[in-house]
Amino acid sequence: MIVACHLKEDISCIDESKCLLANPSGNKFLVCSNEELQQLGCYLHYDRNEGIWIRSGSATGVGGFGKRLKTHLERASSDRNDDDSRFYHSFPSKSSARANSYSKEGYFEYLTAYVGVGYSVDCPPGCFSKSGGMLMYTTEEEKWISNLNFRGKKGDQKYMQMAAYLFELGYELALARKDNVSDSPGFESCGLIFDKTVS
Repeated sequence: MIVACHLKEDISCIDESKCLLANPSGNKFLVCSNEELQQLGCYLHYDRNEGIWIRSGSATGVGGFGKRLKTHLERASSDRNDDDSRFYHSFPSKSSARANSYSKEGYFEYLTAYVGVGYSVDCPPGCFSKSGGMLMYTTEEEKWISNLNFRGKKGDQKYMQMAAYLFELGYELALARKDNVSDSPGFESCGLIFDKTVS
């Protein structure tokens, strides 16, 4: 976040309940569009109506950001929210029967997706390495990650998945607690549990 200038100018003036991320209008964030849609990594949702960041997520499957964002649109447009997701409850699409809910915080159409950290599945970044990279891992961590059961992923793909989860968690922690509408960070399959009541 620091390297990409995604943080506010001075976070020393902000208490723990506030969002640490800068406003996207300063051209410091790439919009998930065109070329970026095929990337993997961490993405963010920004509510243009309220001017707040409301969610972080990760995309590591086939189709990258584009496929994940399409799934979000389909779920927000659905007339049902069977798993009671707070994200789709808070931001239904205008085309959904749930659009008339008094408990909504906005419409899905008010959200813009931005890239937090993106990388190509064809050219893994040099940051994944045992030494000398930005994200280093020990022999013990290598063994643990290699043994994780990520459906359809093997070898370097597992490390990219873990990196996406790591970045998702980092951006999740940078959001304001009261504005964050994500109850499921997504990395439960790694054995990581995140309790937002203590953040």
